[in-house]
Amino acid sequence: MNMSVFNYSSTEFTIAEVDYIQVWDIERSIDLPAWKLWFEATHQVIPCIVFVLYIALSFWGQNLMKDRKPFSLRTELAIWNFMLAVFSVLTFVRTIPELKYILWRKDAGFHASVCRA
Repeated sequence: MNMSVFNYSSTEFTIAEVDYIQVWDIERSIDLPAWKLWFEATHQVIPCIVFVLYIALSFWGQNLMKDRKPFSLRTELAIWNFMLAVFSVLTFVRTIPELKYILWRKDAGFHASVCRA
């Protein structure tokens, strides 16, 4: 297992490069350490803004819509559910072989799959 240490804003963290039993082409094209550094440097406040907006719109939206006719979103919800199902199948196909490999290895097992993941 190769370990690379990055120093950014006087914070040191380690990214482990794990050998997977299968790697998809899309995974090869992602430079994860560089992406993580970029995201941490430029997007620290975005999750907080999204959270506050979500909570505010949840309460405000209820008041806004209580006297209005409901939207007809049948097609949009069908598309959303189909895309979610496709994503779930791809996630299952990608995750199960790795999890099986980790769980059945003599030097890994359940503890490694949870504590060292």
